[in-house]
Amino acid sequence: RDNPTPGTEVQQRVIDAVAAQGLSASGNGDALTATNNPPLYYALEAIPYKLTPGGKVLDKLATMRCLSALMGAVTVLLVFMFLRELLPGTRWAWPAGALLVALQPLFGFMSGGVNNDDLLYLAAAGMLWAVARAFHRGLTPGNGALIGGFLGVGLVSKLTLLGFVPAAVLAVALLARRASPEDRLASS
Repeated sequence: RDNPTPGTEVQQRVIDAVAAQGLSASGNGDALTATNNPPLYYALEAIPYKLTPGGKVLDKLATMRCLSALMGAVTVLLVFMFLRELLPGTRWAWPAGALLVALQPLFGFMSGGVNNDDLLYLAAAGMLWAVARAFHRGLTPGNGALIGGFLGVGLVSKLTLLGFVPAAVLAVALLARRASPEDRLASS
């Protein structure tokens, strides 16, 4: 509450004046919440930051928030696709589940800001979709790559996704066992 969001032209001029002072770009080392996380989310957010024309911090921040909102939209799509694989005969559940995710207050709040949880949500939803897809359609190189890809993206965006590693390993092991030639011979 001591640092309100700048919203007026006067406040923007104060920010611009500080930016014009030529302060060090390396900072003073107090970015503790960002330093203990892997770099992928921050590297992605650097793209809209650098591509935003002009030097106004609020404009750059708005563009960065658009990328986070896009990540939120992709997350909702992945939840829809996950439910489609998980419940193929229950068509009403697909949009209902995706809508429930989209309307979660915390999800909406995080997707409207600049926070690496946005990419974590996307990677987690993507991994769930990839696992459900593999169980529904079989373990193929493409489905295995989807599982590994989403798990990898999650691990280089936020280490919290380490909790998904045992589930991913178990899922791939079960899928591989189900696809083994011995099991197919025994079931016929």
